[in-house]
Amino acid sequence: MKPVFQTLFPEEGNPLRGNCFASCIASLIEMPLESVPHVMEHGDWRERTNAWLAEFGLGTVEVLIDTEGEASLYPLPPGMFVIVTGRTERHESRLHSVVAKTIKGGCQWEYLHDPHPNGGFLVTATHLMWIVQLNPMRQ
Repeated sequence: MKPVFQTLFPEEGNPLRGNCFASCIASLIEMPLESVPHVMEHGDWRERTNAWLAEFGLGTVEVLIDTEGEASLYPLPPGMFVIVTGRTERHESRLHSVVAKTIKGGCQWEYLHDPHPNGGFLVTATHLMWIVQLNPMRQ
């Protein structure tokens, strides 16, 4: 994982303008941010992300985290790099994505990289996503 910082930020009237999610993807696959498509302004951003990642034999798995902070799918092995999305102190009404690493299995992690230059990570997590190899048996 190589930290990549976001270059676009949400603005009044355009809250989806930020590219924190693309920065997290770029960080995880160690690719320049300019090479990762900015998909958040599209309703089908998940499909667009997976279509682009599929070109590299990759895809994503996403889990919604309930209000108790537990995921519906676990245990996750420790040491996995994941994208955690949720609320920040900066903007309680918008979602923000950061990079973390799972610990102790289950749905626990330690934050590693906040792509926003001001940092701060999340105050509440709502989604957990990780990148998977689409066909690991064909290596």
